[in-house]
This record gives sequence, structure tokens and C-alpha cells, in this order.
Amino acid sequence: MLKLERECNIPTDRRQTGFTLLETLVSLIILLAVSGIVMTGMMQLMQTQGTIANRTECGHSHDERNFQRRTARRGYGRQPRDHHGGLW
Repeated sequence: MLKLERECNIPTDRRQTGFTLLETLVSLIILLAVSGIVMTGMMQLMQTQGTIANRTECGHSHDERNFQRRTARRGYGRQPRDHHGGLW
């Protein structure tokens, strides 16, 4: 052994610890695949939620108009007007 190695306590075994390039690439590929699956599911969920929200909104406005018509016919409140300014 060299005198310098003994004084600095440098190990003679030169193995390096850590991950190899192949291990890192495999883990990144697995991470990418899982992320793709999760993102696909999230996109489908967002599309479904948008469809449900649109249906709910359309149904709500229809029910609100029916309520306004019924209350106006019974003499409560004011008579609702259609889009052209006329009465229903």
C-alpha cells in the first residue's frame, strides 16, 4: 500500500455505492407508466364531472322556471318574462 493511502484511510476496495444507470432507467420507466395511468384516470374523471355538472345545471334552470311559473300563476311574486320580454 502507498503511504498516502494508509495516512488518509482510503479504502483499497474501489467499489462505489449507489444506483446503477440501468436501475435508475427502469425505475423512471415504471414511474412514467404509473403516472400515465393515473393521469388517464384523472382526465376521465374530470370529463365525467363536467358532464354531470352540465346536466345538473340544465335541470336546475328548468326546475327554476317551472317554479317561477307556478308561483306567478298563484298570484305570488311577479310574472316571469321570457327571453323576448313577453309573459309566459
